[in-house]
Amino acid sequence: MADYAIRGEIVTEAGVLHDAYLTVRGEKISGISSDAPDGLEVMDSSGCYVLPGGVDAHVHSNSSLVNPEGWTRITQCAAAGGVTTITDMPYDSPVPTTTAARLLAKVAALEREGVVDVALYGTVQKFGGAAQVAGLVNAGACALKLSTYETDPERFPKITDLEITRIFDALAELPNGRNVPVAFHAENMELVDALVAELRPLGEGDGILHAQSRPELSEITDVYKLLELARGRDVHLHIAHLTVPHIFEVLEAARADGIHVTAETCIHYLMLTESELTRQRGFAKCNPPLRSSQTREGLWQQLLEGRIEFVTTDHAPWSPELKNRPNIFDNKSGLPGLETLLPLLMSAGVLERGLSLERFALLTATNPAKWANLYPQKGALRVGADADVVIFDPRVSHTIKASDSYSIAQHSVYEGLELRGKIVRTIARGETVFDGSSVVGQAGRARFVRPQFT
Repeated sequence: MADYAIRGEIVTEAGVLHDAYLTVRGEKISGISSDAPDGLEVMDSSGCYVLPGGVDAHVHSNSSLVNPEGWTRITQCAAAGGVTTITDMPYDSPVPTTTAARLLAKVAALEREGVVDVALYGTVQKFGGAAQVAGLVNAGACALKLSTYETDPERFPKITDLEITRIFDALAELPNGRNVPVAFHAENMELVDALVAELRPLGEGDGILHAQSRPELSEITDVYKLLELARGRDVHLHIAHLTVPHIFEVLEAARADGIHVTAETCIHYLMLTESELTRQRGFAKCNPPLRSSQTREGLWQQLLEGRIEFVTTDHAPWSPELKNRPNIFDNKSGLPGLETLLPLLMSAGVLERGLSLERFALLTATNPAKWANLYPQKGALRVGADADVVIFDPRVSHTIKASDSYSIAQHSVYEGLELRGKIVRTIARGETVFDGSSVVGQAGRARFVRPQFT
């Protein structure tokens, strides 16, 4: 990797530098200036947005026992989508990442097979999980992921309220425990399971039944419960894939009341509505489900008003045979999204709704990197940081096609959607890994990124 400079609209934490230069030395950003550097090759991206590489804080690489995506393909998806760091979820098949040994085995595999860098969540077993917390954090887990809904008693168990408080207390005893986010899949199991039992006999009808089985109330009730469990504890509570707009205001009030809580939403909740379950059935099934158009617009309002910390993909690819079953309730839940997160938010947010480039960088890179304690190594264009860069050309358009994807899903819920702007290059630690048409980064160049506590 030779030293070089990139010329373009450089999006820094302090603002956008127009027609400026970002210089790269080895794997690091060595300078940002309005003046052309002497003696360096210049990658001329004039008129393009030069942004920090994406940090996706919610990704599933190995959830499927049947044709799992694996480290090479999932990091190829990331590179093609301008994402230079993924934070991988712990619900691996056949066993979840509940111990330090399992986490370290993932580290060895991702560094052997991956294309872009990876941080890792840990999780805990259904009972007695507090005893696993210290080992996971010491091994380098950047966050813990728990659920109040049980999909599988070992891989995706419901963690009881008592166990949650014990896990919170175990974290608080660690030197950096208060900085480790505890992320929750928050859905009310009693409510959802009762509705699913009622609706399952009708499941070969309209796919929208899936949305009706998991109403907004199922999220609302468990978020309130988690806030009270966290109240008075020195812990970082995080709500994953939140779909209910007004709850972002509830969380804002909770922070003012002393509770350390954050939340994310996912790009598909900003882009799609529950009508896709009627049109695409199982291929549009995710948990929580897609919501109404009114809810979608409410999420955009919360995002534009600054109450949403960051946007993720919840990238969960499944082979087509696991998504096309006649009964909607028999299909796996989850959507691929790594290749479309940044392009969709750029097109629909920046170029259509007036989201600023600075805010785009916060939502897709800086805030998730800070949340996972990966900043300042990751998440921003700043001197000394890893040279993780994505270059967008806002003057061209492109159409989403599943046939262009590196994912095993072989389907996109956005098929045929024309977007404004296009990723023309992804650079990870100074090296081009996506050249605008193909992933050129090689498997084995990925590194495990440990949290950097301050």
